[in-house]
Amino acid sequence: MERYQDSPAGSGQRNDWIRQVAEEKEMDTVSDDTYAIIREKREAKGKDKNRYQELKAEVQKELRVDKQRQLEGMCAELEAANAKGNSI
Repeated sequence: MERYQDSPAGSGQRNDWIRQVAEEKEMDTVSDDTYAIIREKREAKGKDKNRYQELKAEVQKELRVDKQRQLEGMCAELEAANAKGNSI
């Protein structure tokens, strides 16, 4: 439990590590097109509320599609390994 307590020396390293793990997971899931929409949404956040809401919905839709693609890829990989008699 002690390692999760915030300390000036350790908290920065822990946050960097958490951010790195999250980014690695996202890299496998999120497509470049979705990242472009996310950047556009961030730019519109303070400027145009209606455009921001449209982009937010579009990002959510694209993230669902990306996640589905990732799951299908994982299933295809498992099926191919299973057909060869290998286990992962």
